[in-house]
Amino acid sequence: MAKYLNLNFKKKNAFTLLEMVISIGIFIFVATASSVVFNQALNAYRYTTSRMAAAREAELAMDWIIRDIRDSTGPLIAPSDVTQITINTKTVGNVNYQLLLNGSLMRTEGGATSLLARGVDFLIFTYLDAGNVDVPLPENNANVRLVEVVIVTHNDDQEFRLYNLAVLGP
Repeated sequence: MAKYLNLNFKKKNAFTLLEMVISIGIFIFVATASSVVFNQALNAYRYTTSRMAAAREAELAMDWIIRDIRDSTGPLIAPSDVTQITINTKTVGNVNYQLLLNGSLMRTEGGATSLLARGVDFLIFTYLDAGNVDVPLPENNANVRLVEVVIVTHNDDQEFRLYNLAVLGP
């Protein structure tokens, strides 16, 4: 009966407790390092995406403003505040652009107001005559031939500026 009973305890077929603890420690170290790298990449992606969205909104707003200025039929109506303008266009009538205190750039057409861009710091209109000389509005409105538009947006610590010059419609 003794010959069928194998009492050889020196044979090693499994990991020791020390080997398991070391393996788990290495796994935890690699997993932690991987999660740190992943989180940094994810934060960079979110930052870049939000910056691109803000820039895209500002570009779209600039396109709307320039298109409406070029489509204008009459004098521009601008209060003393340079962050607002009303444009009388051939296609839709009066269109108003206004920068609100919360950084929202709004467009109002036919009583309907829509948000064009968020995070806008400045919306500046400069009015120029045919000789590129500043024209104060609304006094000398008929002399305006060019409108310089500047939109400045922000995203965290970065600033994005858009400049464009529009020739008034005939």
